[in-house]
Amino acid sequence: MSDLGLNLEKFLIPLEEINRATKNFSPETQIGDGGFGMVYKGQLSESWENRMAAIKRLGQKTYQEKDEFLHELKMISRFNHRNIIPFLGYCDEGDEMIIVFEYATNGSLDLHLEDPDKMGCMTWAQRLKICLGAATGLNYLHSGLGEDNRVIHRDVKSANILLDDDIEAKIGDFGLSRFGPRNQPNTQLYTKVAGTHFYLDPIYNASDILRKESDVYSFGVVMFEMLSGMAAYQESSFGDDVPRYLINRVRLLADRYSVDRLNELIDPKMKDHIDIPSSDIFIQTAYQCISLDVEKRPTMDRIIDRIKDALENQEQRDASTINIQSDQYQSTMSSSGLNLENFLIPLAEIKRATKNFSSKTQIGAGGFGNVYRGQLSERWQNRMAAIKRLGQDSFQGAKEFRNELKLISTFHHQNIIGFIGYCVEDNEIIIVLEYAINGSLDHYLGRANKNRCLTWAQRLKICLGAASGLNYLHLGLEDDSKVIHVDPKSSNIFLDDNMEAKVCDFGTRYYIDPIYEENGILGQHSDVYTFGVVLFEMLSGMLAYDESNVILVDDEGPRLIKLVRQYYDDEPEKLIDPRIRNHIVIGSFDTFKEIAYQCISLKFTERPTMDAVVKRMKKALNIQETGPTLIECLMKNIGFSEGKPVAAFTIYKCLLHWKSFRAEQTTIFDRLIYMFDSTIEKEDTNDNMAYWLSNVSNLLVLIHGSVKLNEASSIRVHSFPSSKAAAAIEVVQAVGKHTALSFKQKLSEYVEYMYEIIRDNLIKELGCLLTLCIQAPRTPRRVPKPESNHWQGIVDCLDALLNTLRKNFVPPIIVGKIFTQLFSYINIQVFHSILLYRECCTFSNGKYVEAGLKALQQWCWQTKEEYVSLAMEKLMHLRQAVTLLVISSIEKKRRKDLQKENINSFILQDYSSKR
Repeated sequence: MSDLGLNLEKFLIPLEEINRATKNFSPETQIGDGGFGMVYKGQLSESWENRMAAIKRLGQKTYQEKDEFLHELKMISRFNHRNIIPFLGYCDEGDEMIIVFEYATNGSLDLHLEDPDKMGCMTWAQRLKICLGAATGLNYLHSGLGEDNRVIHRDVKSANILLDDDIEAKIGDFGLSRFGPRNQPNTQLYTKVAGTHFYLDPIYNASDILRKESDVYSFGVVMFEMLSGMAAYQESSFGDDVPRYLINRVRLLADRYSVDRLNELIDPKMKDHIDIPSSDIFIQTAYQCISLDVEKRPTMDRIIDRIKDALENQEQRDASTINIQSDQYQSTMSSSGLNLENFLIPLAEIKRATKNFSSKTQIGAGGFGNVYRGQLSERWQNRMAAIKRLGQDSFQGAKEFRNELKLISTFHHQNIIGFIGYCVEDNEIIIVLEYAINGSLDHYLGRANKNRCLTWAQRLKICLGAASGLNYLHLGLEDDSKVIHVDPKSSNIFLDDNMEAKVCDFGTRYYIDPIYEENGILGQHSDVYTFGVVLFEMLSGMLAYDESNVILVDDEGPRLIKLVRQYYDDEPEKLIDPRIRNHIVIGSFDTFKEIAYQCISLKFTERPTMDAVVKRMKKALNIQETGPTLIECLMKNIGFSEGKPVAAFTIYKCLLHWKSFRAEQTTIFDRLIYMFDSTIEKEDTNDNMAYWLSNVSNLLVLIHGSVKLNEASSIRVHSFPSSKAAAAIEVVQAVGKHTALSFKQKLSEYVEYMYEIIRDNLIKELGCLLTLCIQAPRTPRRVPKPESNHWQGIVDCLDALLNTLRKNFVPPIIVGKIFTQLFSYINIQVFHSILLYRECCTFSNGKYVEAGLKALQQWCWQTKEEYVSLAMEKLMHLRQAVTLLVISSIEKKRRKDLQKENINSFILQDYSSKR
C-alpha cells in the first residue's frame, strides 16, 4: 500500500485465508450485495483471533475503480470508535480487492424494520440507545480524525447502521464517504450527487454541495423510521402503483396540521409504553434534522444531547412503573380459592428453557411484558412453550394476573391456546402457554409481510377456527360463566403447525368497539366488532394499524374500517387482497363480506352472535372449497368423462348449487365471463379452441332450460373484450352486470368466435396449398396419384382437424358447420385460381384438379360423419366448372389432338355442340 502513503501491512489478509473463510466465496456464505460488490460471512482463523467477519469483495464489473477501493482503505484504517464498525483487514492479490470488517451479529437496522417480530421486541429505550450510538458514531466522523480531517458519510441509512451482540449501533459502509477540508468549521464540498434516494438531502440533490448537514438530514429520516417502526420506503397498496415515502407523510402531517401531530407516527406496538416528554423531544429533534433550511439543522453533537434527554426521561418513567412483588401475587393466589399447584413451574426450569431470558430466545413483547420461547424438560413432556414474563412497565397487577390464570386454566378447546403452567418466584411473575410454531396472525398481514401470502381457503379456515374459539368463550364454560375476550385482534390469534387458529392473550385502540369506547358498555358484541375488524384484515391482507398506507390517513389517523365503509356498497372488490383476488369464488366472497360487515355495525343490536359468524364462515369455506374445482375448470384442460366435458358439467352444477339462475343480482356470471375471456385469449391453437368449443357449447345446452324466459328484456350483449385487462376492468367496475340470460347470449357468442378461429386457422394452412392444386406436377404424360401431391396435403390437414374435433367431443352439428365453411372456401379459391392462372388450363391440369376433388369426396365418405358428408355438396358443381374452363381455353387444338388426350366422348360431344 505504498501508493496510499500508509503502512497497512499488519492488516493484510492472504487470499487463501479469505477463500477458506468463505468456502471459496460459496453462495451459502453470501449475506448481501451492493454497488461495491458481494458481501460474505466467514470465520477467520486463529491468527485473527477466530473472529467472525463480513467480507466485502469488489466485483469485476463494478463501477467502483481501484482508486475508490484505496480511498476507502485510507479512510477506514484510521477509524477507532466503538460506534464505527471495526476494520479487520484487506486483501489486494491478483484481481481481488477485498475489505474485511467485524461481523455484526444482529445485522443491519433495516432488517429489523422489515421484520415485525424483531421490531415488536424493540422497546422505546432500546430504539433511543440505537439512535444515540449511531449519532455518536456520526459525530466522531464530523468532529475530525487525527489530522483534523472531517468525514462526511454521504449514505446514512438504516441499512448502514449495524447492530452487535448487545444491540449497540455501529456505522458501516464508507464506500461513498468523503474527507472534508482540514481546519474548517463549515465543511463543504462540490461533488456528484450520491446516496440512497429515500434518505437523500434534497438541498444536496439540487445543488451538488455536500455538507455535514446532508448526513444530519439522512439521520433525521432514520430517526423517524425508529419512531414509527416503518422503513423510509413503503410499497403501494390496493393496486396503486404510487410508492409511499415515510418522509412525505411526516411533512404532510406537519405542514397541514402542526409538528404536534407527528406523535401519530409513533409505532402502535409501543404507544402505550412510551414517555410523552421523551417522544416530544425526539420528534422535535428529528423534524429539525430534515429542515429544508440547512442553517436550522442541528449538529450531531446537539442531536446526541437531545437523544440523551429523551432517554433519561424514558428510563425515569420505566423505573417509576409499579413493580409488584411476588409475595403480593402469592397472597392473591392463595386467597383466590384456585388450586393450581399442579401447574406451578419452578423459576429454575423457566430460566433453563429460556437460557436465563436470553435475547436470542425472545420472540415478542407486549403490554404484559416480554415473551420467550423455550423447551421444557421431560417432566413437562419436553413441550415447546411460550413464556410470558411480566415486565416492569406492565400495567397488569395481582388481580389481573389472578383473573387471567383463573380463565386460561379452565379453557379446554382446540381453538384456545393451551395453558401449561405459571411461576411466581423471586419477583418473577410468569405464565407459560402452548407455543404456536407459526406465530401470530398479524405476522401474515400488512406491508412488511407481503411475501407471506395465505390462500383464501387458509384465511377462511383461520377465521373459522378463531370464531369457534370465541364462540366457546361466549357460550359459557363448565361453570356456566361466559367470557368476553375484550381484545380478539390478529396479534392475539396464533397459528399452530397445522395453521389452526388459537385465541390467546386474555383493548387496542385500532380494534376497539366505538360503542364501548364512547359509552363504556362492554358485552359480547364488543368482541364481535373487534373480530369483524380481523375479518376485514384477512380479506384485504392489511393490518388495521398498518400506518404505511397513506391512503388510510385522515384527521383521525389510520383506519382500515373507514376504507371498508367507503367501498363496501359500490366497489367491494377493492377490499380484496390483490394477491388472491382472482382465486376467490364469488359466492364465498359475498357470504364472507356480508357477515363481516354486520360484525362492525355501529348498532350493536344488529351485530350477529359468534355462533352465527361460525355458521357463515363454514358456508363461505364450503363454497370456496368447491370453488377451486371451478377455478381449475376454467384455468386448464381437465378432460372428458364418457364423452362429456367435465368442465362444462362442473360449472353447471356449481351454478345450480349457488342458485345463480334464480338470483336477482350476482356477479358470478361476470366472473365466469372474465375467466373465459382470459383463458380463450391465452392460446388460439385448434387444440385449445376445440376443447373450449366443446365445453362452452355443452354448457350452453345445459343452461338453456334453466334460464327464465321473463328475463328476455334484460339481455345485455357483451362484446368480446379486446384484452384481459379490459375484461378485468369490466368485472371490477360492474357488479352484477350480466344476468343468466345475457350469460347465455355470451356463450353463444363464444361458440361463434371459437369455431371461426378454428376455421381461420385451417384456412391459413390450406391457403398456400390451394394455389398449387390447379397445376399438375411435371411428370411425363401421367396423371399423378392424389395421395402423392398437394391435394393429399389438403386431405391431411382436414384429417388432422377432424381428429382434433373428435377427441374433444365437439358436437357434430358444429363440426359440420366448420367443414361446410371450409369446403366453401376451397370451392371459391380453386375456381378463382383457375380464372386467374389461365395458362394452367390444360387437360393434364384439369385431370389433376378433378382427381383432387375426387380425393376430397372419398375422404368425406370415409369419415362417416353425417355433417361432414353434407359439406361435400359445396363442391358438386366445381368439377363441371373445371372441365368447361379447361375445354374453352384450347380452341386451337385439333380434334385428333383431343383424341390423343383421351378425352371422354361426353366431353367431346359437348365441345362439338358448342363449336
